[in-house]
Amino acid sequence: MIFYVDMIMQYVEGIANADQLAAALKQLGSMLSSGSECIELSEQVNCMKERLNNISIERTNIEEFREETNFSRYIDLLFQAVKDGYSIIITSMDTPCGSQRFTNELGEKLRMLESGTNLSNKWGASYCAVIERGQIDEKILDTHSVSMTVTLGNAEVFVKSAGMQKVDSPRMCSVTINGKERAVKRRGLSFVIYDKENDRVVLYPTSFQSIIGYSNSHEL
Repeated sequence: MIFYVDMIMQYVEGIANADQLAAALKQLGSMLSSGSECIELSEQVNCMKERLNNISIERTNIEEFREETNFSRYIDLLFQAVKDGYSIIITSMDTPCGSQRFTNELGEKLRMLESGTNLSNKWGASYCAVIERGQIDEKILDTHSVSMTVTLGNAEVFVKSAGMQKVDSPRMCSVTINGKERAVKRRGLSFVIYDKENDRVVLYPTSFQSIIGYSNSHEL
């Protein structure tokens, strides 16, 4: 029992991720319902089980994502989503950078999400990436479009980006999940948050503009 209490505390403190907590709770639930002679369902155990049933293992606040228009604070939320076990899909249209507000420091903060590329000086580049379980798969090119196909849970995900003046493609970006388009067709960076354990889009695409004055997307 102490192990499970410790796991809950580690999750609350941000040490354990959602997958680890879910596995521990599933194991505990099996033990508590098995009727094993080695476990006495005392009032203390029953109380603990009731408390566990009331715990939500999803710490990512989706409403905060929807309402956040500051890119730096949005990156903070992405860090929490990664910690909670969600997959992050990123693509860009036209260019991933350009605004004076997209400083090297801000680019470094985004890069530290999973040790990817600092995009603050990648004007006009094609860029796409998938962050999954602490690892990043990314592609970036100056002259051509880039694309990748990955499997997240039961979903096949196709990501593509074409920056400015690419020899093989007009300007565009795309994120398709099982054939359904999810990307925001706007200049700048687009983010999709995906829950592969439940095969669902947790947050529909958010786009941050890379050029000041470009409408219909959040400013950097």
